[in-house]
Amino acid sequence: ELFQTAAKIIVVSKDMHRQLLRLGCPDEKLEQITYGVDLEIFSPPSSNENRNGFIACGRFVPKKSPLLTIQAFSKVVEVHPKAKLTFIGDGELLDAAIALTKELKLMGNIDFKGVLNSSEIARELKNHAIFIQHSIKTEQNDSEGTPLSILEAAATGLAIVATNHAGIPDVIVDGESGYLVEEGNVASMAEKMLLLYSNPQLRNEYGMNAQKIIVRNFGQRDNIKKLENCLKTNELK
Repeated sequence: ELFQTAAKIIVVSKDMHRQLLRLGCPDEKLEQITYGVDLEIFSPPSSNENRNGFIACGRFVPKKSPLLTIQAFSKVVEVHPKAKLTFIGDGELLDAAIALTKELKLMGNIDFKGVLNSSEIARELKNHAIFIQHSIKTEQNDSEGTPLSILEAAATGLAIVATNHAGIPDVIVDGESGYLVEEGNVASMAEKMLLLYSNPQLRNEYGMNAQKIIVRNFGQRDNIKKLENCLKTNELK
């Protein structure tokens, strides 16, 4: 009924576009417009010299699987005992994440910052070198659109290690602006994290590539204009 009634249906990723086609939505009614990033707030620092460590930002919910992120990070600490990971966010799995951190004896390596505003998030991103996110499709079929945190991290020039999930491949090119691993593959994620952690030149290169992709395709002003044009073109007469 929705497919018949709507003039346009806006999706935020190629994956969402494919899913709606499979459900029977006419292709001509689908319009991909991803929410953009405020490039005045999220931009690279003047220098990468002081950037270090890993950062993750998002709700502590099953589809973002923070526990798998912690498990992957624990393998990094086995090789680099002084490695640091900062978490930003809150949610239903926060207590479980803290408990796992204690169980793995990582309380000295992981910092839970809680909920921060946009300016505070941007400042934290500029202080870190590698963004990680292990998004998965849950047993209830819950999944991401295109994670805003990935867009913001890329805009800030971080190298990214994430899963090949939903709209993430629309933003991150594997082996060019970061690494994509399969969902649930903790060992592969840890391997890519170690690779970037040990190679500042490579992560700086990937970070610059990621930032260029955001400026070219995911600026907030451009995407707001696309949405405005879509609404005006398809407004009810």
